[in-house]
Amino acid sequence: MTCAACTSSVERALAAVPGVMKVRISLALGEAEVECTASAQENDLLQAVEDAGFGAQVTNGSATHCISIDIQGISKGSSADDIEKALKGRPGVMEVNMSDASRVEVEYNPDATGPRDLVRAVQELGFGARLVESGGDAERVDAQCREREYWWTLFSTSLLFSVPVFLMAMLVPRMPGGSVVKTEVLGLPFDVLFKWALTTPVQFVIGWRFQSGAWRALRRGTANMDVLVALGTDASYLYSIISVLHHRFLDHTRNEYTPTDFFETSAMLITFILMGKYLESAAKGKTSEAIASLLRLMPDGAVLVALGKNGDVVMEDDIPCNLVQKGDYLKIYPGARVPADGVVVEGVSHMNESMITGESREVVKKQGDNVIGGTVNTGGALLIKATRVGSDTSLAQIVRLVERAQLSKAPIQAMADRVSSIFVPIIVCLACLTWLAWYISGKAGMFPAEWVPQGHDFFLFALLFAIAVLVIACPCALGLATPTAVMVGTGLGAQMGILIKGGEALEKAHNVDSIIFDKTGTLTLGKPYVVTHQLFDPDVSSEELFALATAAEASSEHPLSRAIMKHGFRLLAGPNDRCPSPSPDTQRSCGKKREKMEVGWVRPSRNVDNRPGKGVVCQTDGRKGAEARVAVGSARLMKEEGMSISEEVSGALQAYCFDLSGSLGDCLSTACRLRIHCAAFFFEERTLERMLCMQGCCVTL
Repeated sequence: MTCAACTSSVERALAAVPGVMKVRISLALGEAEVECTASAQENDLLQAVEDAGFGAQVTNGSATHCISIDIQGISKGSSADDIEKALKGRPGVMEVNMSDASRVEVEYNPDATGPRDLVRAVQELGFGARLVESGGDAERVDAQCREREYWWTLFSTSLLFSVPVFLMAMLVPRMPGGSVVKTEVLGLPFDVLFKWALTTPVQFVIGWRFQSGAWRALRRGTANMDVLVALGTDASYLYSIISVLHHRFLDHTRNEYTPTDFFETSAMLITFILMGKYLESAAKGKTSEAIASLLRLMPDGAVLVALGKNGDVVMEDDIPCNLVQKGDYLKIYPGARVPADGVVVEGVSHMNESMITGESREVVKKQGDNVIGGTVNTGGALLIKATRVGSDTSLAQIVRLVERAQLSKAPIQAMADRVSSIFVPIIVCLACLTWLAWYISGKAGMFPAEWVPQGHDFFLFALLFAIAVLVIACPCALGLATPTAVMVGTGLGAQMGILIKGGEALEKAHNVDSIIFDKTGTLTLGKPYVVTHQLFDPDVSSEELFALATAAEASSEHPLSRAIMKHGFRLLAGPNDRCPSPSPDTQRSCGKKREKMEVGWVRPSRNVDNRPGKGVVCQTDGRKGAEARVAVGSARLMKEEGMSISEEVSGALQAYCFDLSGSLGDCLSTACRLRIHCAAFFFEERTLERMLCMQGCCVTL
């Protein structure tokens, strides 16, 4: 597909298939999404597209999965039959096809079996077997890289021929001594023969795809961009030949007549169109790479475990991630990525889900909690059971959401498609009318005869204007600009963590008057630190107050709790930014959940009461071993505990107050650095009349 007329033809062809309810087509991606009933067969859809003059293949259809397996050591005859029989005997296998002598394609139900079982079934027969990655975004990126190289080869080759033609037409004859190029060779000026010779391969070799595309479009009764390009360049080329031969066979002398040609127009037009196709393919490639970068969040391998009768791990095996099956038990070590969506069977840890959910705060995971494929285990080891693998994972669904957004049409694109569908016929009609008007005007003497070049007649003169109409008109901008913009916008947005639901959302974005951001971890780095603190009880030292504060905050995962823990560690345990680890295998940073008794500098706490959005209250060991009740949190928490809050405390940037023996102990301020892009954003938008900063405890103007 090259333009909106092509997409309209395919859309009409698919919509005419019985059972089809809705068709979405992306010109930029070269894909169609069809919603249909069970009566619409895949073969009927493919046949409809092929009847419209295009090739097609199904990339995602039924609920079953398909894989290809490369087999080593297979021979014809009985070996192939044995493999086919073994695979068909596996539960859940729907169909087995030997595509060639060394490759088998298997369609299966993922709820009953998986790729690892199928590969093992082949290996048990004594053959080598390897799963072949097929489809998916990695293959799409490779295909678009090849497409980009294809267009670059055509463009660079065309440029190599076209630049000399352009220089010979526009520059060389006007240079000192340039008249030498007018020397006649075979009865024609040398510069004309030179341009003719170099333009011919551009027109019929490099630009042949436009000629063949136009022919196919005309055969199926449509007129697309290829038709207009072929008409414009062919008209320029043929007019130039007619003009040159007209001069040659009528034996005009050099003083009377110089043949008028437009060889450079044909060559440069094809070159510019090829440049546009190359730039388009480059933009598409960047978008596919952005989507593929999301899928690269998945690890390359996984640790498969086998459980004994008592639920103990009896064996561990490293396997490729693409061999993970539904129902597998997997071990997730600290620092490793989760290879599939699953549920925690054993262990307690923390997960960094920011790459999936955008939430900067690490999430506690314990038995029964769900984990998301592609997230990072930042704590202890976990044992999980895979519930969704491959294309069914949350990460794959996010990718499909982005792809679906690229298939959607913006309202303005629908209008452009309607115009593009009739654009080419209208331009051809206008070109014919232009020629007819100038020809009739010339015959009727409505303009001076001196306007007609020597050796020309009114037919050739009028043809000049008709060619001009064809050459300057091209529906590329109408048919490609909007879908390419939507594709690039949604792809780059996904790479930056912004999911855009389609072109309509982008089109309406200019009406937005308010944007709400999550502050911590989105606008900021999500790692606050203590800037300053002020003591209100002269009898209590900073060390004593932070000893009480860290006892209360040791079990909290709030970013501000971590800031207090880090600051307390510097005061109480040493100059480093890291706390002692609770165990050798979990190397946790300060402020993360730990067994307090294993960390010597943190006092034990009792009766811990976490109050979301406010703070924490607990009991711990105070001075001289006395029991102390400690409250650490916001001004609202202090008021709930009956504390009087002064304006000095309530006006702090971040107020964390320590209730020590019934009196207000300390107030501290924290800060969190802005991300680089956010700082630039606020600088650019500083002229706004009203800006709001929304966070958990307040709204700041």
